[in-house]
Amino acid sequence: GEATAVGAWLRRGADPDAPTSIGATALMGSATQGQAECARLLLEAGAAVDVVNGLGRTALMGAAYYGHAECARLLLEAGADATLRATAPTGHGSNESNEGKTALELAEKQGHAGVAALLGDVRVHVEQRAPRDQPEPEPEPELEQVQVVAAWMQVSGHSESAYNGRYE
Repeated sequence: GEATAVGAWLRRGADPDAPTSIGATALMGSATQGQAECARLLLEAGAAVDVVNGLGRTALMGAAYYGHAECARLLLEAGADATLRATAPTGHGSNESNEGKTALELAEKQGHAGVAALLGDVRVHVEQRAPRDQPEPEPEPELEQVQVVAAWMQVSGHSESAYNGRYE
């Protein structure tokens, strides 16, 4: 199925971080759709885990929002930053803002207890390791609209309009 197509696409030399017009990556599409095997292949091919799409979200946020624990686990093992916050106010067609929410908060909001537990364990581990006597780091400059995205959609037959606004 889709993992076979993604594998073939990658073997042909495709860029795993190639952006779509809406700024999503193949990894984001895989994580949002719960395609753990596709996500694993993309990560093995060097896909960037913390790319932010045009809606201000990461692959981990997509996995969390839709409750895909295996994808979230793979992303965390690959070094995804669970402390990142959504940078855009809303997705398309939503009246409720997710701006400023972490993947954990998105999972909790959607009622995905398994993903929330996984992300909560990561948060506790990070908080325990954080140095207590150092000043807060300077905030990174806000990204305007990061252009990155999904060949996953092309090889899997999903259209951009089907993905557009998938998670608010």
